[in-house]
Amino acid sequence: MTNRRWVPPIAWAAVILLISSIPGSDLGVVAPLSFPGADKIVHATFYALLGWLGARAVGAQDLTLSAVAWTITSIAIFGAADEWHQQFVGRSPDPMDWVADTFGATAGVVLYVWRQRAQTA
Repeated sequence: MTNRRWVPPIAWAAVILLISSIPGSDLGVVAPLSFPGADKIVHATFYALLGWLGARAVGAQDLTLSAVAWTITSIAIFGAADEWHQQFVGRSPDPMDWVADTFGATAGVVLYVWRQRAQTA
């Protein structure tokens, strides 16, 4: 495993932090995403990609149950820290956003593992 594998998940985490640092009033609402709960879909999608990239960085063949748990837990902690930091940048932290983040991270990791195992079977 090379260190370059960590560039995509770290870069994507930085993008998430950058976006979550923008005050909510400055983000605006995208018309197709203006229904109730749409923000949870965005959270889950962003963190699913982070989960996928994190699992890829850990390594396709080396994804033991403990590595999967470590990856999901690390991203969940990142998501909690991201929600906490939002109170300082004019946004409101929401525990349900963290649930969506963790769900997305879990889905991303599981889909990556499933895809890798399907390709090697």
